[in-house]
Amino acid sequence: MKANKSALCASALLAIAMLVLVPARSSRAATVEGFETLTLTGTNSIGDASIRTPNYFGINPTEGTHELLLTTINNTSDAPATNQSGTNAVANVATAGGLANFFGLAASNIRDGIVTGTEGSGFKLSLGFLPIGAVITFNYDFLTNEVQPGAHNDFAFATLGSGNVLVVADTFGTLTPTTGLGNPFALETGYKTFTINITTAATYTLGIGVVDGTTTDTSSALLIDNIAVIVPEPSTVGLGMAGAVLLIALRRVIKKTS
Repeated sequence: MKANKSALCASALLAIAMLVLVPARSSRAATVEGFETLTLTGTNSIGDASIRTPNYFGINPTEGTHELLLTTINNTSDAPATNQSGTNAVANVATAGGLANFFGLAASNIRDGIVTGTEGSGFKLSLGFLPIGAVITFNYDFLTNEVQPGAHNDFAFATLGSGNVLVVADTFGTLTPTTGLGNPFALETGYKTFTINITTAATYTLGIGVVDGTTTDTSSALLIDNIAVIVPEPSTVGLGMAGAVLLIALRRVIKKTS
């Protein structure tokens, strides 16, 4: 009997040691959309939305060979500019088929703190359930023809479907001339990374859009790539606690067999 007890205790201690000594990874990251195979539909996009490959006038994707382009170009109001997908940007965010309805927002929420968006385009992607501590990231390049310092304040935004939008970029930011021959946009931010921290565990849909501010006669756009989610993983503390629970259970077994 003593031998059996010793063997059980040794097994418990070994299990705890293995749990505690397993290297913990603080998080795991996964690209959930790189636009390599995605097909745009009326369900996941609205307005002037298109997937570009292998680049957009010399602006290369940050992952793979495809990137998403959203613009505010509506041939009616932006002539001589022409939309980039064959479909015009939505003329009014507040209409029944506008961006507000597409994202499940009030039209008054699509604003940058200064002006409410007018015409534009958008994309949305279901991310499923995300725990507290998860992080959403995506790469973006904001392009515009607005004259700085951005009196009309066209802007790009992100939303998780409720409340005010998060401003990704606008015409008040640092912009540099585009260099690709024939690019319909004069200025850009260059590719940067936008981050959203999850503070409430829930099921999320990420929305990304770009809109004109104040007027609709000067166009802007947003290139998007490498939408990723970083999910925290259990730490060694959690694993150690699991080992302690295992030891208690084994002690009970030993007690019953003694």
